[in-house]
Amino acid sequence: MALFGAPLAHEDDPERAVRAALAIRDWVRDTDEDLQVRIAVNTGEALVLLGARPSEGDGMAAGDVVNTAARLQSAAQVNGVLVGESTYRATRHVIDYEGAEPVVAKGKSEPLAVWEALEPRSRATIEAVSSAPLVGRADELDLLVGSLQRARRDREPQLVTGCRRSRHREEPPGR
Repeated sequence: MALFGAPLAHEDDPERAVRAALAIRDWVRDTDEDLQVRIAVNTGEALVLLGARPSEGDGMAAGDVVNTAARLQSAAQVNGVLVGESTYRATRHVIDYEGAEPVVAKGKSEPLAVWEALEPRSRATIEAVSSAPLVGRADELDLLVGSLQRARRDREPQLVTGCRRSRHREEPPGR
């Protein structure tokens, strides 16, 4: 069992977990050994014992998310990666999935919606920069350029929000 997000949580922990699961699956598929795996990834809150010593039999994590992951792992195809709904929702924009049959799991009143993780999508993206001019955005562009200049000059971060100001905004005193 692997825990992502303990003791330090990251926004992309579900993605990290699925990518790690897919890497393990791919390694097993490519190895010359006669190995097989069933992998499940589930996302949610768990009670984590930070001082646990798994080598001595201490439990590291407990809770419904752990129990559900175990049920999903049992239902996964050989050399497959099955994910629960929370994981799917958090990663569907970066992982390719295929729907799978709902899993009937002990302790659950309804079958669990699950997906088979297929492949990670590439992280490298290329954004095309439009050559179209920013029409009617001179104030916004001035605000951004000014913020960048202040950040460079003062070596301090600047906050720029998406709030639209009136066209006749007043400069702060002393400017």
